[in-house]
Amino acid sequence: MGFFFAMFSLNDACGRAYDNIVLRGTCYFQKRERSVKLIKIKTIKKGYRVTVTALSLTIGFLMTAVLGTQARLPDTVFLYGDQALPFSQLDGVRITGDTAALSAGNTQVELSLWGAVPIKTVSVSKTQNKTVLLSGEAVGVKAYTDGLIVVGLSQVTTAQGSVNPAKDAGLKEGDIIRQINGENAKRVTDFSAMIRQGKTLKLKVQRNQKQFSVTLQPVISKDEGCYRLGLWLRDSCAGIGTMTYYDPQSNNFAMLGHGIYDCDTGILMTISRGSVYDVDVTHVTRGSRGSAGELTGAFQDTCLGTVSKNLDCGVYGTCAKKLTGIPVEVASRMQVQCGSAQILCTVNGETPQYYQCEIVRLNKSIDNGEKGLIVRITDQRLLDVTGGIVQGMSGSPIVQSGKFVGAVTHVFLNDPTRGYGIFAENMLEMSQSVAEEQLKEAS
Repeated sequence: MGFFFAMFSLNDACGRAYDNIVLRGTCYFQKRERSVKLIKIKTIKKGYRVTVTALSLTIGFLMTAVLGTQARLPDTVFLYGDQALPFSQLDGVRITGDTAALSAGNTQVELSLWGAVPIKTVSVSKTQNKTVLLSGEAVGVKAYTDGLIVVGLSQVTTAQGSVNPAKDAGLKEGDIIRQINGENAKRVTDFSAMIRQGKTLKLKVQRNQKQFSVTLQPVISKDEGCYRLGLWLRDSCAGIGTMTYYDPQSNNFAMLGHGIYDCDTGILMTISRGSVYDVDVTHVTRGSRGSAGELTGAFQDTCLGTVSKNLDCGVYGTCAKKLTGIPVEVASRMQVQCGSAQILCTVNGETPQYYQCEIVRLNKSIDNGEKGLIVRITDQRLLDVTGGIVQGMSGSPIVQSGKFVGAVTHVFLNDPTRGYGIFAENMLEMSQSVAEEQLKEAS
């Protein structure tokens, strides 16, 4: 204000217009005020942008932390005996509520980050300590499918030209023929006999989870002189795998750690009935990069049991007699750690042996656990014989710190020393579910 009045006195003495002086002084101060306001607005905007950026980074960090932690946590946790909830080993994870009273049975616990940010509700199933008899023996499986699997379609040459009645009716590879003229489809030989009669056939077919009906009319093959449909079918399978364990309490067994899939269509085969036999391993084809090795053996006459279920996470059944094995306590997936372990398998004769391996990666959040861990063979004895993991070793038990933690399921084609494994708790859960289902069916 002092500068304004000095200007006023000087201009008035010189006879200049008062209004003009006031106008110029006012304009000056208006410009200055506007400049100050602009500076304040810019400062506020800058502060706002900094705040928004900081909040965005904080929210982004929390979202990343929450999603990352959720991905590492399973939906269900199994605890055996006095095992404690293992979430404290994950940085920042806190259990909300009182879990001291957690006892046998099923319950749910709330998990949060630092006790402030909710991340997941986990089901906890707690039972008594569970001990099973580990096997590791090579066994053979012979099974019949529930229905006839369409594994191929081919043209039929007739006097009128080349046709494919099955394809024209809408059948595809992977379809399962459930019924033929109202009767359950059981054997390919029976179906072939019906085709040779040349009569119209009405089929009930399953594709994925849906069923539909088709009508087929066989045609005379010019080359063979008999009726054909242009269908290639499969009604059975056989192969070698490894028995994982035997549960003396339920008299059930579990093997393979993965399901039996049709080699042509890749679908999981629905088994109507099957049997498991002793196998004497007679030859080993070593695995190499890009080529899976395999165990070759001779089926013995001794039937070990019958197949009840063929599932994504293994083959399960009932023993025909009491089996022998090594008693080992089952560990939950949350107890499994990366590091040294052993696998129990048979690669020579009939006697299982322990071989050193290493668990190199874990995915404890995976649902069925079929690829819950990655194992690498480190025992030179086994590497010299098999080159690593080969076909027929699926189901070999994995033991860590004296506990049963999983079973081998798949081999890496680009590195036969490594393969996937399933968690022991997943196999045990499914085995118990199959046993409960059998009890309901029997009652």
